Amino acid sequence: MAADAAEIPQRYIIELCEERDLAVVSALVAEPFVLRDPLTLLEGRDALVERLRDTPWMDVMIIIEDIIVAEDRVIVRHTWRGTQQSTFYGVEPTGQRVTLDVVQALTITRGKVVEDTTYFDAYALFEQLGALPPVEKLAEPKRLAPVLRLVP
Repeated sequence: MAADAAEIPQRYIIELCEERDLAVVSALVAEPFVLRDPLTLLEGRDALVERLRDTPWMDVMIIIEDIIVAEDRVIVRHTWRGTQQSTFYGVEPTGQRVTLDVVQALTITRGKVVEDTTYFDAYALFEQLGALPPVEKLAEPKRLAPVLRLVP
């Protein structure tokens, strides 16, 4: 990778994911490109551009906590914040501000991101939107009776 191995992932996260600057897509993202997250599978730069244009989130702010570089793989841990402005997976706009802890595993080849595997707590996302109950309000799991009892 280039001398400053953290520059590409930092630009990818801030300029694309936070600022949605579509002018830098071809400079930062390879073709073919794949993005996987708990809710989505995107293939190709055009699909990424469409997602960035049609996002239901406004006021996105990303605070990068860690960047770990190992050859062509980069792990970025950050806090993501955004406000829901339009329908998101069937959840009508709430105007709710959401905060998520995110880990992105990026593969970088010849100075461009070819793969982005993003991890976040999807339950927490929908919980913050009011679409799911808080985890602590869920029913306690029932204890099943043992199928076989051992005789002493």
